[in-house]
Amino acid sequence: MIKNNKIKTIFVTDFNTIDSQTDWIRKSRANKHDFKIYPAKIIQFDFSRSRFLKPYHIAPLACVIHEYIERGFKIQLINIPNALKEYFENFNFNQFCNKSDSNNSPNPLDFKTLPLWRIDRTGINLYPKLAQEYFERNHFKGKDLFILSNSLAELMNNAFDHSLSKIPGYTFTQLTSRNNQIITCLCDFGKGIQKNVNDYLRKNDEPFLESDLALKKAL
Repeated sequence: MIKNNKIKTIFVTDFNTIDSQTDWIRKSRANKHDFKIYPAKIIQFDFSRSRFLKPYHIAPLACVIHEYIERGFKIQLINIPNALKEYFENFNFNQFCNKSDSNNSPNPLDFKTLPLWRIDRTGINLYPKLAQEYFERNHFKGKDLFILSNSLAELMNNAFDHSLSKIPGYTFTQLTSRNNQIITCLCDFGKGIQKNVNDYLRKNDEPFLESDLALKKAL
């Protein structure tokens, strides 16, 4: 991040590891913003250090942006490499950089990417079916992808009902041509699985679990 007296610049990188992405999210969130250093409510996301982004990068990025928008910040995307710019245009990423109360789901330009989706009560019922029909129609003709829509619905219901996030979560789904696999990511800034599980265990006088064991118990 570059410091000046007006605008806060957040560099988006390639996030080669989960730890590096998690660390970036923690440092970049709106609840870490220091108005004494950055009094202007303008956030620039600088992509000059990024060559590629995956679905599991896009959904958290959307959450970070949304958190700033909810607090009245103006968002600017700068220094976007041409390949990334084309990728963003494929699923209309820019729509989520402006305050909006509804999802806009235009037809993707590459037919491998389902548009980024903000999780709300309507979306839980709509998006999973859209995803199933979209990939059956464009890539898996004659196959039943109910398992995809069922998994997405379960993920979105859990995020909506249990995360206690102050902002909506986001989900993003894309086909990778290299291995013909569908990758989906869901992100929210909620309570977290480990804390939810351990709060439940504490109420029942059961021992604390570390994150990997808490996740296993939740599943």
